Amino acid sequence: MSKVNIDGILKEWGDKLFYEPVHTRGRRRTATGDLLRTGPSETRSTDAGSKANRVRRMLKLTARKAPEVVIKISGGGRGMRSIKNHFNYISRNGKLELEDQDGNKIRGREEIKDLRDEWKYGKFGISDKSTKKEAFNIILSMPPGTDREAVRAAASDFAQNEFRKNHQYVLVAHKDEKHPHVHLCVKARGFDGTRLNPRKADLQRWREYFADRLRGQGIEANATRRPARFVTKKHTKQQILHMERSGRKTNALNAQREAVYTELKEGKKQPNPLHEKITTSRKNITKAYSEIASALSRSEDPKDKALAAEVKEFVGRAKPAKTMREEAIERFRNDKELHITKGIGNKTKEETKEPKIR
Repeated sequence: MSKVNIDGILKEWGDKLFYEPVHTRGRRRTATGDLLRTGPSETRSTDAGSKANRVRRMLKLTARKAPEVVIKISGGGRGMRSIKNHFNYISRNGKLELEDQDGNKIRGREEIKDLRDEWKYGKFGISDKSTKKEAFNIILSMPPGTDREAVRAAASDFAQNEFRKNHQYVLVAHKDEKHPHVHLCVKARGFDGTRLNPRKADLQRWREYFADRLRGQGIEANATRRPARFVTKKHTKQQILHMERSGRKTNALNAQREAVYTELKEGKKQPNPLHEKITTSRKNITKAYSEIASALSRSEDPKDKALAAEVKEFVGRAKPAKTMREEAIERFRNDKELHITKGIGNKTKEETKEPKIR
């Protein structure tokens, strides 16, 4: 098979494997009332060769289980009062040095106060309270053991590339937790009056660029969607985890606990609305890998043939797709010593264990 044909197949199936569909946005109105036309939220190369090579790189990193970058929006300030509190938090009340979009270093309470005043009273100022998000709090992180200075440098490069032209921001690296991470606070209103409005495709693009900057620092890093790694379980939100660990039951997990209890205690199979979606997604992902591996194996390039073998091995190691509920039920059935209790509402003295959703 010719290289052109192989590249075309990699581009076609790589899009299905690694990317969410891109939807064109409409026009956005600026603060001055002007309308700006915006294109897709993610800019992708249409050149089959360059796109195919990017797919090859992502396949290799995914098959070798390279560390995945994490970028998440942890919240946003609805007014300057909230943003001020976030500045204090990420700077540890002025003890840590912040870096702004122009590379200026900001340290100490007085300099942070000047920064707050600049955001509050500058162009498109911010009132103390607002009904809109006036800033986005973004966290960029890597697994424990990753070089912290490399993470900070990569995050700074990312922010410069993504936001410097149109948004004010500050960032700071935290070193007091196992995961090296950087806090980035971006002013929502841009210099041109448009508001930042990140979507899923934007977050994926951010992750890819951050991973690229880390590789530029000599750190192996990847940025793929969970399904492409055969991961079906979503991360539970931090707020829910904190509440559950403190002993407070949350509505988000109570329904799952109820279903697990009913199936284990009463033997009644409970329908799971996510099962079909997860099963279909797994079939589509497996199909994409199969098409890609088949094309690579017919290549005249030995590197492509070797990559095809890596992809096939990676798919062969994948565990069956299971929901959180199915995993919880399996854990309890494999442990005959556990006494299953409902775990919702008040407990009795005889109750010793409850279905654990994690």
